[in-house]
Amino acid sequence: MLIETTISNDLMAKGLLLYYTKVDKTEKNKLKNVLFAGIVLLLVFFIILFFAYKDENKSALYGMFFMLMPIFFLGFILIYTYTYTSFPKSQIKKNLSLRTVYKGYSIFTNSGIMSEIATGSFDYYVWGDIGSIFETNDFYFLTVKKTNMFVIYKPNLTEQEIEHIRNVINDNSIIEMKTLDC
Repeated sequence: MLIETTISNDLMAKGLLLYYTKVDKTEKNKLKNVLFAGIVLLLVFFIILFFAYKDENKSALYGMFFMLMPIFFLGFILIYTYTYTSFPKSQIKKNLSLRTVYKGYSIFTNSGIMSEIATGSFDYYVWGDIGSIFETNDFYFLTVKKTNMFVIYKPNLTEQEIEHIRNVINDNSIIEMKTLDC
């Protein structure tokens, strides 16, 4: 069944904001660990420098400073990574600019999903390529190989199309579809 899954950029942004704030919890936990590691590295850097300064041996202080610079930069990079990737709006802009979100017509079959891309040709994914499937009140989110995503806005679909998508996913998907109340 050919299903039109075209939605506006505003609805796409709304759906991605919902996904990144409610659904994507494991990534947020990983980012919290990155932030913690960055803070620990910066604290180690400043504590060691403090004790080297307290010794009043200036040559040891300069040597220690240059030896600890990789720790400082690594801590800074980890904190920057957290702040850059943890905010949903930056993720939304990144996904919309990279066009990793499929918009257009899609065909859901027993063997996989075929979707129209910007050039007018179709990409095809078997069900084994689908990484996660979430259903909310207004959206379906299907991640493909951790780099692409199908965002399907349910109010644009008929009841028959919604049932077809749900049945095809439940019958053929390797991954279980998770339903969220949001």
